[in-house]
Amino acid sequence: MLIVLCVAAALAGGVVARLLRLPGGMIVGAMVGAAAASLWVGGIELPEAFRTVVLTAVGVMIGSQVTREMLRALRPALLPAVASGALLILAGLLIALLLRALGMAPEGDVLATSPGALSVLAGAAAEQNAGAPTVALFHVTRIVLILLTLPLVLRLLPPAPARTGGPTDDPDAFAPQLGGRTGDRRSEAVRLGAIAVGAIAGGQLALLADLDGALIFGTTVGAAIVTATFRSTAQTPKLVRTAAQVGLGCMIGTLITPDTLVALGQATGPAVLAAVLMLLAGVGVAFLLRAIGHAPPGDVLATSPGALEAVSAAAIDRGDGVVQVALFHTVRLLLVIGSLPLLLQLLP
Repeated sequence: MLIVLCVAAALAGGVVARLLRLPGGMIVGAMVGAAAASLWVGGIELPEAFRTVVLTAVGVMIGSQVTREMLRALRPALLPAVASGALLILAGLLIALLLRALGMAPEGDVLATSPGALSVLAGAAAEQNAGAPTVALFHVTRIVLILLTLPLVLRLLPPAPARTGGPTDDPDAFAPQLGGRTGDRRSEAVRLGAIAVGAIAGGQLALLADLDGALIFGTTVGAAIVTATFRSTAQTPKLVRTAAQVGLGCMIGTLITPDTLVALGQATGPAVLAAVLMLLAGVGVAFLLRAIGHAPPGDVLATSPGALEAVSAAAIDRGDGVVQVALFHTVRLLLVIGSLPLLLQLLP
């Protein structure tokens, strides 16, 4: 009964957050709703099966974006995209070490300062029981800062000189990665089922290998292998995406206690500092790519440490690097997921 209450409260919170267009959207709203329900009844404990299903769904959502079409489009921009992602991951590690040196590091600091997606890193923190609410706070703060400063950054930093030989700027060229192939419902369901099987297999193998962040890492890799190898691209149904986001909000929200609320208040300052430094790192990477002659169209948007929806919309408005922006953010996310077990081992 308490699980039903948690899911209902999370769904209500997520819908309100989406209607209000709040940063973090469905996940943050669901987290707040679940936290309110959990605090009201004195705590809600979710079964392990619930966590496994939710994290597997998150892995399917992310891994199913990796298609052959996306990989082909990536080839001309592979070097700058990988370099950008690696430098931002390094910047996140340095920020975590700085917060530790200043005595300001929160629980789960490596996940909190990583330039990955909120759903991935908050999910990994929940899986590791490593300060998931604080990790979510850090990422929401970074998203808010990007949204607030994006107009100013674009005004101060003019577009990089156009380069030839890169991926096309036609958004339709990237359509398979963004939405998947069209087809009848039955074949779509079969493809989605194949991706889900790959995700489950990858997650179980990662668990057997006893990797940190095993479910997020393994399910994403498993789903990506299926979509990239067997042309099993499928658009994740909206219902599945919503369920995964609401479930993730439940997982994080039920970890919030009165003591956690105090800790979240204390983490606001470090979260703002980390967000500012990460934003500066993204601008610095853009300038570095310009200096070495590898800046893609829309480079400032492509190297932004998050807020893909906002920067993609800005790229469309400017008609500048729509495809490159999506590619760079996808590569960065995949690098974050791929390096997650190693980072958690190196910086416990």
